[in-house]
Amino acid sequence: MKKQPQYLTDFARDIRKNPTYTEKLMWQALRNRKQHGLKFRREHPVAGYIADFFCSEHNLIIEIDGEVHNEAEKKAKDILRQKELEQAGYIVMRFTVEEININIDAVIDKIAAACLAPAISPALTLNPSPGVPGEGDKNPSPGNPG
Repeated sequence: MKKQPQYLTDFARDIRKNPTYTEKLMWQALRNRKQHGLKFRREHPVAGYIADFFCSEHNLIIEIDGEVHNEAEKKAKDILRQKELEQAGYIVMRFTVEEININIDAVIDKIAAACLAPAISPALTLNPSPGVPGEGDKNPSPGNPG
């Protein structure tokens, strides 16, 4: 995996300190290899972006979409970001805050199925709803983190 710029790593470290309720909920379900022994990282730099959750074993990125992702400008950025990540060979799964808060077990089942299924083409996007505020912009500068 290509080394990420230090400012991106530092920014990821900073946003890990203040997770949303939904991010905490998801992290509790994914951490410590709880799901079929899969290792996930949270707020992890990947290809110039920060993924909400990342499983390097499967090149799988999990994004949580809150209300801000319904705005036209943010949606367009999310589409571009996802396209770039998929072209780089990553699989991107998107879930809304509501999906996770209402039925996290179904969300986890979808993630496990994607990881345990035979190789999936990144072109087969799973849940293509457009990250979490502050994480969708490519290469945030130290003075402009979002």
